[in-house]
Amino acid sequence: MPDLTPRLRRATNWADLDRLLPALGHLSGKEATALAGAMLRASQPGGAGLALNPAVLGRVAARLDALDQRLEHPGWQDVAAALAQAAPGALGRGELVPALAAVAALRIGHGHAAAMRWLLSTVPALPGTAPMDTALHDALWRLDLLRGAGDMGGWAAGLPPRQAPRALALLGLMARRPMAYSQMLVEELALPWMERAAATGDAESALGLEGLLIEHWLKRDESEDHYARWIGRWSPLLAGLGQAARREAPPLPAPAPPPPAQAAPRRLAFIVHNGVLLAHTEVLLMALERLKTRGDAGFVPQVWTLGGMDARFRQAFTAAGAELRSLQDLCPGQGFVGRLHRLRRELAAEGCGAAIWLCLPHLLSYAAGLGIAPRLGWWSLKYHPPLAGPDLRLCQAGGEPMAPVTIRGQGWHVLPLAFPAVPPGPAAQAEAARQRATMPEGCVVLSTVMRADKLDSPGFWDTAAAILQRAPRAIWRYAGQHDLPGLRACLERHGVADRAVFSGWVDPAVEAALADIYLDGWPAGSGATAAQAMAAGIPYVFHAAGAEMDGPSGVMDTLWLVPRRRGALGPAAEARFLAPFAEGETSLLRIPRSAEAQIGWALDLIADPALRHRTGAAYARFAAASVCNPDGLAEGLRRAAAALLDAAPVHANNHCMEDLAARS
Repeated sequence: MPDLTPRLRRATNWADLDRLLPALGHLSGKEATALAGAMLRASQPGGAGLALNPAVLGRVAARLDALDQRLEHPGWQDVAAALAQAAPGALGRGELVPALAAVAALRIGHGHAAAMRWLLSTVPALPGTAPMDTALHDALWRLDLLRGAGDMGGWAAGLPPRQAPRALALLGLMARRPMAYSQMLVEELALPWMERAAATGDAESALGLEGLLIEHWLKRDESEDHYARWIGRWSPLLAGLGQAARREAPPLPAPAPPPPAQAAPRRLAFIVHNGVLLAHTEVLLMALERLKTRGDAGFVPQVWTLGGMDARFRQAFTAAGAELRSLQDLCPGQGFVGRLHRLRRELAAEGCGAAIWLCLPHLLSYAAGLGIAPRLGWWSLKYHPPLAGPDLRLCQAGGEPMAPVTIRGQGWHVLPLAFPAVPPGPAAQAEAARQRATMPEGCVVLSTVMRADKLDSPGFWDTAAAILQRAPRAIWRYAGQHDLPGLRACLERHGVADRAVFSGWVDPAVEAALADIYLDGWPAGSGATAAQAMAAGIPYVFHAAGAEMDGPSGVMDTLWLVPRRRGALGPAAEARFLAPFAEGETSLLRIPRSAEAQIGWALDLIADPALRHRTGAAYARFAAASVCNPDGLAEGLRRAAAALLDAAPVHANNHCMEDLAARS
């Protein structure tokens, strides 16, 4: 390549330098000196202060990385040192540019790893706010200052565990960056930091990191394989921490004796993270309400929340006969560890013979190791990773109450599905009619209601766009926390953005009354919102999980396809499932196993109003029989409670009930 020394010597500003970067090859000694001189001149016009351009600095850094070179020039090393010294004070004033320039300058002079070591040893130790950290990360990412060759594990080997969450925020774990980059953060930084926290007995930091990984890494891939792989990495570690804490804990208090001539009540604790009415707590509520009506529960329910409770939650569960306890109220200001130890003592004092942990696996491995109750069950509504500790595992699926299934070598028991979905009432129908009047006459409305992280699926975006392209009368409404820029760009690219409406937060009952078809996403499917659509008599167009996928995608997989694969459904149960769809010698149930099949089924329904009506009626029958089955759910929970409360305590081992039965 030509010698750029003369042109670099003539460069006086950042724009001049930027224009020369594409021609920059492996630097000779003269070129390196000339490049340093050009950057020094651009940084100090007129000799007064520093005039910095982080964007150009970032491109210089990336170019030198590509050439595997550093700029070991004394003058530039001095600039980098001055920027690194000034950045903390500037961040304290809310100024990001000195920190960005320091990262770029250090990367140019000392390499990518050195720049990251400075970032992670400096910023997490400073006072700061989440918005400032987010802004700093976004700027670093935009300037391409984070990605690069090098071992992430060496970036912050000595970082105090309490600073790890902030370091992960700066690097972008919470920002949904490319999966390969995020996985490196998890494998090379987050998990080693968790291991170090555990090795030093800092359970609070280890549990905090678990929460971040569940929220910002597990949910990136809504699949059984992903959950099993990663929870399996940290569950034994956290269970061991809990076991160590149990060995050192003081003796538990004895429960208060019952009044004379009265038997001690059989209390069963249900543990949820936050007292709000969401899908998992509404399913528990439905079961407790039905058991109260039946009068045969066999236990007094206690509902414990690790956080607080809102008024609707408190009112609903009190009416269902539950005793309510909030650990946030009992031990304000305490962290995860303090609350779990308090929970253990309180359950002992209350005489709770067993507890059922509801849904979210965060803290469960530690709680199981700690022995928070004599027997511990885990009721997971969706995923079934091999997690250390629970004595009984309950899964939400189709099948008889407490039917045994084996998932990834562990024993689980079925609780029949019972989504709290009902046909839309008069108010929902009236609001839907008002909205429908604003739409083009004769249009067919497809609706998708799901969390933003589930909706974030480019493959599904293409599916929805293809339906709109081939069906000019169709309108697609999609709802969630916020719109997705990538989705809008996809719709624009396909030329159908004018018939796709982001509706924000919606009332599922109103949406069910408004929609003609419920279009489900993939690979992560809908739960309660699909059930609501079925109950309203709306055809449900889903994408079945592939046979190779060890786990459910949506409601139909959970209810039928996955339980059938796992042997939980016999011929009679399967026949009952299929009966609502029978139409003479054929069936109205289609099982699309590809995007093209899902598109074809949607197009058939859009083109044929009579087919839509018959299919919707079939789904309404199916929902009443199998999707909204509170009696089956209540009976399953009654049997599960008896299995837990009638068994002997196994605090010392926390073995699976099936394993204990095999040895007895």
